[in-house]
Amino acid sequence: MSAAPKQPEIHIWGPPILDWLNVSDVPKWPGDGSGNKLHLNFQYGGVFLLEKLLEEMNSKGNVKCVDIHPITKKFPRGNPNKKDKYAKEKRNATKSALHSPKDPHFGHTWSTWEQAEENNQNKFRLPVTGITSSENGRYVIQNPEIKGNEADRLLILNVLPDDKKSLAELMGFLGANNNCFEEVIVRVNSSRENGSTAIDPASDNINFLNEVKKEASEVTSKLTLLTKLHSLRDMGERIGDSISWEQMLDDVSSAVHRKYKYLCKRVIVTIGLCGAIIVDFNPDMPESHDLIYCVSRQENDDESELDGRVIGNSTCMLAALGTEWTLAKQHGCDMNVQEAVQKGVAMIRQLNKTGYVPGKQLLRQSKQQLPKQSLTFPIEQVRTSFFWFKPKKTELALFKRSVGTPSTSNANECWTILESAEGSKDPFNIAKKIITHGGENINEASQTSDFPLEEVHNWRSADRNEIELVRSVHNTLRNYLHPGRANHSEKYKNDSDNKPISIGIFGPPGSGKSFVVKEIAKKLKIDQSQLTINLSQMESPRELAQAFQRARNFFLEGTIPIVFWDEFDSAMGTQPLGWLRYFLSPMQDGEFLDQGIKHPIGKAIFVFAGGTTSSYEDFIKKKGKSAAAAKKPDFVSRLRGYIDVKGPNIAEKTPDKFYMVRRAFLIRALLGKYDSIFDNGKIQIDDGVVNAFLKIENYLHGARSIENIILLSNLEGRSRYSTSSLPPKNLLGIHVDVEKFMNHVNE
Repeated sequence: MSAAPKQPEIHIWGPPILDWLNVSDVPKWPGDGSGNKLHLNFQYGGVFLLEKLLEEMNSKGNVKCVDIHPITKKFPRGNPNKKDKYAKEKRNATKSALHSPKDPHFGHTWSTWEQAEENNQNKFRLPVTGITSSENGRYVIQNPEIKGNEADRLLILNVLPDDKKSLAELMGFLGANNNCFEEVIVRVNSSRENGSTAIDPASDNINFLNEVKKEASEVTSKLTLLTKLHSLRDMGERIGDSISWEQMLDDVSSAVHRKYKYLCKRVIVTIGLCGAIIVDFNPDMPESHDLIYCVSRQENDDESELDGRVIGNSTCMLAALGTEWTLAKQHGCDMNVQEAVQKGVAMIRQLNKTGYVPGKQLLRQSKQQLPKQSLTFPIEQVRTSFFWFKPKKTELALFKRSVGTPSTSNANECWTILESAEGSKDPFNIAKKIITHGGENINEASQTSDFPLEEVHNWRSADRNEIELVRSVHNTLRNYLHPGRANHSEKYKNDSDNKPISIGIFGPPGSGKSFVVKEIAKKLKIDQSQLTINLSQMESPRELAQAFQRARNFFLEGTIPIVFWDEFDSAMGTQPLGWLRYFLSPMQDGEFLDQGIKHPIGKAIFVFAGGTTSSYEDFIKKKGKSAAAAKKPDFVSRLRGYIDVKGPNIAEKTPDKFYMVRRAFLIRALLGKYDSIFDNGKIQIDDGVVNAFLKIENYLHGARSIENIILLSNLEGRSRYSTSSLPPKNLLGIHVDVEKFMNHVNE
């Protein structure tokens, strides 16, 4: 008779927390002096919430919290002869604490919740201005020795203790029982999250890991750390706002390498609601960096669109890791860490999409007001997102990169995920599918690997360089318009910077510079107040005062204008770059001079579009006496960002393998208004038309040529863009080499 398979066990440890949730009965900004009533209820937080979620996702017998769970002085273990006596007391322990929401034996958090401003009125989130405070409990750790090796065991430490005594006790437990666990997962924090009173938690984490390596070295070889991106930033690592997934992978893996190499076998860093990075320190193989990412989202994209936030993201990731480990053991194999993290990110996204949900009424005490609406963690929805996980349904992609060390590549090298994708050797095939299926559906329509797609309203790109420049400008403008909003630290209201912000945009004629700016404006919802001033048509600086006054009028009326200064680098009369000097004071001080009187402009976005240079580099490298006389260095120093728009033609000075992909996004966007040629999101178009649009070497007037060819085509009411819909040859000749274009049509 064969022996029964070993039952895997999950042992968890962590501070016992009660999350006190104050539900506002008015769905508006709280703290406005109106006397909004708050309705108090609670949920089991910390290790309690992790235990509950793990039990719902696993067989309840697999989750063991008894042996190493903190036991409070106030609630002793009880009768050891009665089965599961302690487990029952643990779950009921907080009933007494309800009479005192600051019971010292538990950790407590307090937060204010409101109904989200969405159609679904059952979504509750902390308001953007909501502040969560917390207080640590005084609990005693009891770590009895674990005996026997009859089971595979996983140990999850949900946040390290805040005090040195508890850390020492935990260290002793690990030293005594390090052979009992196959895997150890530790969630580490390196900032004073939620008002923590810990003394320098960042140093405590590193000290703890050094002690593990010193006193229980066997634990190091099986230790996985879970942390957050902002924790690395709080530890002094220079990781800026996300501008591309490639840059994020480089920055995070380098930071992890510096902080945690030789202290553990693996580090998992969660990135907001849309991704995670796994750095695997395998001594027998090259260091591996795995990126899990949303194809069309980056850090803060979801947060900036959600009306508030929720609690429990790290709990979701720990539960995903624990459950995936259990399932692997039950099938006699090792855990697929990448898939586990993908599922963890999917759970985090589902949690934030759902928000907290109305729960059962929890308080029934005469001394406290009964809540009109109690809240609870959406366990069922989050659990479902794990077991029904499909990467393409969640936009989650996996990119694997093996390197010797994180920063061995040339600093000037700009690698891309797109180049590493399957099918990247055939850009035409990728571009064709973008036109027919759309960028957001390309991976479902083909066998190519996923690659990042940036979307700014109707503007899309898969070019890393374009994405980084556009996103950096978008982030800069978003922070200018809504300071603090992306991090939910304050409501949009900050007039401390009441002067214009200046951005440069460069590209060859017809590259689509104005299109990019307009789409950024639509994304930021400020597209209703735009001014376009063509400086090449002005004769005198006196005319500038009228343009500045128009921008000022918009601000005085309560809107922030975008002023598009076209051909700002043109000559003023016979003086090259003659207009630049007249922008220095408006850019720096926010003032303009009109008939000897200074006037404040107020908030505004100045976009300077070049007409004589195709890139920022070309603009700044032209030096000499004329540039100095025109104050070009002073002008450049006042820019807060810039964008180089390559346009649909092949770039002249740099390798441009994916110009067809760039064209494809533009063509797809321009065809978007012809509903009749769409069938379930797919454009009905002849192969010959696609061939010609993508393979023609040059468009004589850049993006304007593509737009005009489409406008001149006979598409109204047609169900397909066929070769017969193309414009006559004499009209095509205005925009392309007709003979070459038609040869591609007939391929």
